[in-house]
Amino acid sequence: MTSTQDDLRLQFEAIQEKQKKKFVRIKQQQAAKSKQQNGDNEESLTLSDDLGLMGADTMQQDQLKNEFQSAKEEYTNRIRSLEDENGRLLQLVKEKEVEAKLLRKKWEKDKILLETFSAGSTSDAASTKIVELSKKVRELNAELESERNKNRLSTRRIYELSNQLQNGGSEKPREILDEEKLQLELKATSEKLRQSELKMAEYRNQNSSLKQELKLAQKALSNEIGENTSVQAVLKSDSTWRGRSQQILSLQQKVSELKSQLEGSEMDFGTGSAVSGRRTATLDIQHKDQIRKLEKDRKENLQKMGETISELEKERDDLKGKLDASKARNKVLSNEIKSLKNQTQTLLTKNNHDNELIQALMKQIEQLQKGLVSATKNKSDSSEKFNKNMSDLKVQSEQYLNRIKQLENTIRERDDHLIELENEFDSLKRKTSQSKTHFTQKTSRLSQCRIEHNIAVVTIDSEEMGSARRNSSRLSSRSSSRLAETPRADIEHYKVLSQTAQVERDKLVELIGVMQKRVQDSEEKRLQSEQHLKSERKKTAILEKQVGRLKSEGRKLEETETDLLATKIDDLENDILFKSDEIDMLKMALDRSISAKEEDLKIYQQVIEQTKSMFIKAVRQK
Repeated sequence: MTSTQDDLRLQFEAIQEKQKKKFVRIKQQQAAKSKQQNGDNEESLTLSDDLGLMGADTMQQDQLKNEFQSAKEEYTNRIRSLEDENGRLLQLVKEKEVEAKLLRKKWEKDKILLETFSAGSTSDAASTKIVELSKKVRELNAELESERNKNRLSTRRIYELSNQLQNGGSEKPREILDEEKLQLELKATSEKLRQSELKMAEYRNQNSSLKQELKLAQKALSNEIGENTSVQAVLKSDSTWRGRSQQILSLQQKVSELKSQLEGSEMDFGTGSAVSGRRTATLDIQHKDQIRKLEKDRKENLQKMGETISELEKERDDLKGKLDASKARNKVLSNEIKSLKNQTQTLLTKNNHDNELIQALMKQIEQLQKGLVSATKNKSDSSEKFNKNMSDLKVQSEQYLNRIKQLENTIRERDDHLIELENEFDSLKRKTSQSKTHFTQKTSRLSQCRIEHNIAVVTIDSEEMGSARRNSSRLSSRSSSRLAETPRADIEHYKVLSQTAQVERDKLVELIGVMQKRVQDSEEKRLQSEQHLKSERKKTAILEKQVGRLKSEGRKLEETETDLLATKIDDLENDILFKSDEIDMLKMALDRSISAKEEDLKIYQQVIEQTKSMFIKAVRQK
């Protein structure tokens, strides 16, 4: 059997190596074909654009044909490889079926031998081992059925691939997925083969140990029953060890009766013989009495031993039950101890956390006290600054008042100066009336000069306007000629300008929307900041109130620390009580789950018995 297993392993390894080589070849062929297709595409791109549509269509058709042929070749290669693998797997399945049949035959032989020893402790051990072997045989049958199902699936895939080839091939990613699935299935089958080989080795070792035990049992039975006695006859007969002892006693009585008959027949032969017969009879009677006494003593001893054995067995069963109960109790107690340890650890951690919280609160109180001191200092500083600012404002107000007074004085002085100027103006009016004549002459001369200057300016302006009109006429003539020459270009230019203007307008609209959003966001942020400011003001007010309370309660904290510890201890005791209640609830839930598991086990045992009966029926039918 070991040589056959080695051959199977070597065959399977050779199959795997061949498959790997085939996959490598297929991948190389695919890579070469993809390179050729890329080269053809580059050559087609270098061609001129003056080719007709018919040439492009023919090129596409050729490419499609080449791709179809390559896909067809790949599918044929894969189908061949899958068929080879399928055939090898079928051979392996057949060999495994032959091995299973041999194991079944050996198992049936062992079962027949073990059925002969149905009584005693050896029969119990043999029955348990038979049950184990039957379970293992079922497992092997299940593995065989799974391998058969895999074989059927592989054949279906082969048919599907052949149908795909006939219909025109399928896409490449599906092929890749099929390859990956096949590789995974091969790995799984290889692992299952290894596991089955290990199980076969275990079964062989168990069979050899069972054979040795059967030989020892046969030797023990031959020592007690006899070498030439048939075991089947002993099993068919309803006699036990007590019945055999009674048969021995009855045979001994028959022997004694026959001896007495012989003695009566010998009495007729003479007195000498009578004397000798009497002596022998007395000796036989003495021996018989001794034998009967010994047999009675032996029976009594056997009965006592049987009673003691039964009592000891009962005590052993009771002790086993007590031991199991104590083990279960120990497990429960250990679990409870673990849970209590965990609870104590959690309580210790909670205590540590509480201490840390107390320390943190004390630190916060100290920080708040420091903050109070700093706040009082800041208030004193702010009050000092306010006083300084008020003094500065008073000084500035005094300065402004002085400045106002100075300005009022300057206004008065200027009013006086204006009055003086008015007086001087009246005096000057008088003087001007005298010098009017002289002034009119001078003004007439000046007016003549101004008129001449205006005429010169008008002439210059008219000349400049004429030159501008000439230039404009020239430009208009040139532009008209250009427009006449290139009207289409100008239209396209204006279209482009209009498009750019529209794009710019859209962008500006978007920018306006973005700016509006930003404005809205800024307003929202402003509102949020105002709300945040209000909330912080409220918080500061609350903190000030808390600081006041802490000042009042700071003296009472030292007195209340002991009360807090007492309350915490009470809380911990309450938590322990709650945890104990939770443990009781969990125990109830555990009992419910155990009962549900027992019901599931009963159902599972029923299913196993049904399958066992079906398996026995199938074996008998075969």
